[in-house]
Amino acid sequence: MPTLLAYGDHIYSVNDKGIAACNLARTGAAIWSGQRLGNTDFSASPVLIDGKVYAVCGGWEGLRLRGGARFNLLATNTIGEPVFATPAVADGRLFIRGSEHLFLYRQEDDAVSMVNENDVWFGIPHRRNA
Repeated sequence: MPTLLAYGDHIYSVNDKGIAACNLARTGAAIWSGQRLGNTDFSASPVLIDGKVYAVCGGWEGLRLRGGARFNLLATNTIGEPVFATPAVADGRLFIRGSEHLFLYRQEDDAVSMVNENDVWFGIPHRRNA
C-alpha cells in the first residue's frame, strides 16, 4: 500500500487502485481527488523531485505530476516491466527497481529521460535471492 507524500501545504496520495488525491496538510480538506493515474494497481509510494510528484505502478508506467493545488499530469513513461517497489531519489535522479532491471531517470532541461546505451534506457540486471 502506498504511503502519503507531504509537500508544502499539501499531502498527496495514491491508493492501491491508482486513484490520486491532494489534501491540505493542516485541515485534511480535499483540494482535488478521484484522479485515475493508470489502469493497474499501485504498490509503490509517490516521491518528490524538484516540486514534481513521481508515481510508478505495477503495470509498467511511471507518471509525473506538478506539485500544487491543481491536478496537472506532466508526463507518462512506459517502464517496460512491472514495478512494485517505491523509487529511490538521490541528487535529483530517480532510481526505479523493476522486476528485472534497475532504471535511472534523470532531469535534463526540466525533462525526465531514461539513459542507456541508446540514450533512452539504462537497465542493470539485478539478482534475486534464491
